[in-house]
Amino acid sequence: MLKKFFVLLIIGFLAFTATGCSLFGDDDDDAAPVTVISTSIVVPAAGDSSLRAGIRGAETLKSTSAVVTITLSNGHTVEMTYDGVGKYTATISNLDFEGSQGFVIEARQGSLLMQNMVTDLANEDLADLQTDKLTTAFAQVALTAAKIFKTNNGINTDLDDISDLIQNITSIKLDFTQTKKDVLDEDNATYSKTRKVVELSLQNSDLAAETAAAGSSMLEKVMIDNDAAAIEALKAELSEAELTEFNDAVTWNEEITKAVEDGDIAVIEDTEDDNDTTPEPETNTDAENVKAAVTTFLDTMLIHYLEKRDLTSTEVTSLSSVLDDDFINSGANKTDVITAYSNASTDDDDGTVANKQLYLTAIDANTYLVHASFDITPTGKTTEKIDSRETGYSFTGKTPTEFVSKTLNSDFNEFPVLVRKQTNGTWKIWGNRAKLVYFDSHISFRRDAVTGAIGSNIWANMEDSENYRIKSATMSGGNITGTIDMGKNDGDDEWHIWDPAIDWSVNKTTSYPFWTNGGTGIWPTTTIHTAGQIYTVAITFADDTTQTYKLTVPALPTGIAPPGEDDASITLENGNLNLTWNAMPADMNFSDYEIYVAAGNPMQKVLRGEFSDISKTSATFPFSGTNDDDQSYTLNAGEDCYVSISAFCGAGGSFAVQYHGNYKVPQ
Repeated sequence: MLKKFFVLLIIGFLAFTATGCSLFGDDDDDAAPVTVISTSIVVPAAGDSSLRAGIRGAETLKSTSAVVTITLSNGHTVEMTYDGVGKYTATISNLDFEGSQGFVIEARQGSLLMQNMVTDLANEDLADLQTDKLTTAFAQVALTAAKIFKTNNGINTDLDDISDLIQNITSIKLDFTQTKKDVLDEDNATYSKTRKVVELSLQNSDLAAETAAAGSSMLEKVMIDNDAAAIEALKAELSEAELTEFNDAVTWNEEITKAVEDGDIAVIEDTEDDNDTTPEPETNTDAENVKAAVTTFLDTMLIHYLEKRDLTSTEVTSLSSVLDDDFINSGANKTDVITAYSNASTDDDDGTVANKQLYLTAIDANTYLVHASFDITPTGKTTEKIDSRETGYSFTGKTPTEFVSKTLNSDFNEFPVLVRKQTNGTWKIWGNRAKLVYFDSHISFRRDAVTGAIGSNIWANMEDSENYRIKSATMSGGNITGTIDMGKNDGDDEWHIWDPAIDWSVNKTTSYPFWTNGGTGIWPTTTIHTAGQIYTVAITFADDTTQTYKLTVPALPTGIAPPGEDDASITLENGNLNLTWNAMPADMNFSDYEIYVAAGNPMQKVLRGEFSDISKTSATFPFSGTNDDDQSYTLNAGEDCYVSISAFCGAGGSFAVQYHGNYKVPQ
């Protein structure tokens, strides 16, 4: 799949394999303390004119079907769930919440966008918030004021939306506590124009339309983009009285400019000792130096993976200069990264990159957390967004021991990274501090082509490095009963789910439920996989340190189920293995097709094929040839073999639809 090649395969360019991997048409008991945040979403309505979605005539309407997200100042984003009684709720680990400078809530329904920004955590009832027209107006005031402050102070940071603002709140030294009170007080005339433009934009949003993507809501078009067409469309919906009010309020941003200039929105004063004669650094010099270091690292990574050329001696020196001597990133140290990136990648993918962005969060005066995003267009393929805030691990603090993924397969492991200040004042990349090379997991919806059994199971494997060998590991949560062990074959780097009922003297590779459980290795079709379920992997390394990885089941593709009996075929005849399958529907977030073949006693991988073209529907392999690891293989007459066809889909390739079976190679 496209993004998989960004998994950091540093140690000897280890091959990304999925032995036994798996088409077509509850937290664990030892969970960390949590913070519960709840909000109601109250949509404003007026008493006359043509409000859409049939709510005109009501004073307010509590939304029960919006898509609501909460973003912390560290960039961690969680989708809130509706509780059935009027509120949307998110449960956030205190490991994520501790040290947070606040959060923002965004609710989208049709072309409606409502917002709430909370920075005064001590004085807000986080379990009983209300997100309404006034909190949305405050979010717009805060964003506009921040942009003015940024311009006035020469700050170079992204402030496209309130998610950017909350993640850069420490560099925007504005005290929003009193401002929020002023905006929420409808008797306070200072922000009356802003309140009116927001209210009219919300009232005339189309709740019945397809939910707007970021940037396309009525509010964003009118207030952020100053979109002439959207403004005219809004005016067409207004009554004569409303139109007069709107035309009077179109200069709303002047109110905020004046408030910043007059000090009504207070600047947070420095509390340093006035007698301290240490020269002050230039504005935002630290942040710029952090960005420069991380840009060098990111650019080098892209040269390696996409340009596929060796680094020049100057580029090697530049890379070395921005890596901390104690650099740890997905099991690799400084030497590993320099050695790996110095030579061109042998991966098949190449392409171009655009719109590179870095997102900085200051942890303290000497440490930053940096996320990255960019658009990648592989040769001959469509453009895809890579964003570590969505597909990387999230963690908190400077010595993280818990890494959280929004999917079952975090496929951009290089970011985020920690960057720390050196004793000489320079900034160097410290890495993500994760000792595991990668973790790959997915839930398969499968059909046994031979027995006809259908159901689902979970596959998981992970890789340790020479630097940090795993001593033991367990997996729990989700639909796993209790806690199960993981194991690896002698001499291998990959760990897998380990069925204790099997003699693993040769091969420790399986999935869950175990094949020894009735011989089917599947959950029945009545087993429900729910978005938000978390699978926890607890790892103890050879140095007796521990790290925990929490993998989240993302939204399931609509209609995902085991394939039908006639959706694929597997035949072995005339010296060839022939496979056909139906193309996966375009709306299931397709990643790739994978063919996997194992043979022998015990079963060992023979060959594997991977295809990223969604229109491909067949493949043929001779009984004897060279596999994807450039090794010779032979399917011997009379021996047993296992064959599977899998179509990966969903966020991060977290799901697979699989057609598989055990066969005997014909004479």
